[in-house]
Amino acid sequence: MTTNRKTFLSRKKHLAILFALQLWASTPLSAQYELDDIDQETYSKHYSTLPSPQENNEKLKTYSQFKSFLEKAEEIVTRYELESYVGLRLLHQHFLAKRDQVIVEEYQVVEETPSLVTWAHSFEDAKSKSALPASWIFMDPEKKPLMFEASTDPEVKIGSHMLQKNPKFMEEMSHLIYTHNLNNLLGVALLKRSSLVGGQDQMYVEHIGENGNISILQLGYEKDQPENIIQTSWSFKGPKQQGCLVISVCQPTPTGGHVNINTHVKY
Repeated sequence: MTTNRKTFLSRKKHLAILFALQLWASTPLSAQYELDDIDQETYSKHYSTLPSPQENNEKLKTYSQFKSFLEKAEEIVTRYELESYVGLRLLHQHFLAKRDQVIVEEYQVVEETPSLVTWAHSFEDAKSKSALPASWIFMDPEKKPLMFEASTDPEVKIGSHMLQKNPKFMEEMSHLIYTHNLNNLLGVALLKRSSLVGGQDQMYVEHIGENGNISILQLGYEKDQPENIIQTSWSFKGPKQQGCLVISVCQPTPTGGHVNINTHVKY
């Protein structure tokens, strides 16, 4: 091979590598939007090591710039016009997930009461119910966000499509969360649900089932709820026709469990 040809091939290879690096750098950070995107072993190990809501709530309390962070997060969410669907969740676990399991929320009637019930499903069962990722964890700023929990609610499918049409959104949220060192405390979540909608003066109250391996979310009234609560999700003001601001909170119970509360405040 002649020297000129070697030089030509070397330059060509260099340009190919440079182009690949530029393409990688400009490619938006995607997320796990389907259950098939999930590595089962990685998911179960990470989910099962998440702290309790009490632990992460205490850590979040020490973060003095949280209000400023929320304002920046709201700016990003509203700029992408995702405020009617997207918010933030406090990362925590209710129960463990085995290697072949995924945590899924679905609508059920429990003791004659409409409810959103969350528990560990097998991957096969979750896929048969058309469950989709509804919240994500940013484990590494250079890797795609990992699924936190999934849901079968129809609004999650709509919200997921909206996120996929705005691939740069996850990249901006990842950067913001990492810049504020909150990646171990907060994740992005699709919060809107159509299968259980609260009224103006109602709240979503979550309690852990008697066997300790399911959580049950039901409607309650604000006036009946305790004052000592742990907020576990944050949403941002949506269009007026949405009619409510969803804020979920987590309340410790005397038995060592916790109660999760979502308030609906009408504009």
